[in-house]
Amino acid sequence: MTSDAAAVLSELKAVPTLAELSATSLQWLGSQVKLRDIPAGQALLMQDAWGSVVYLI
Repeated sequence: MTSDAAAVLSELKAVPTLAELSATSLQWLGSQVKLRDIPAGQALLMQDAWGSVVYLI
């Protein structure tokens, strides 16, 4: 496991809603994470827009 992957898992475990997930589920969820830097002022999502992602800010 890379240090980035370990950091992602640590962050996911800190989210109260996700803290109860099994280690296997957390690892799967962590493998789906894509870290992105969004510049200040750039729209992250638009009102009434459908999507297939979850944002953890």
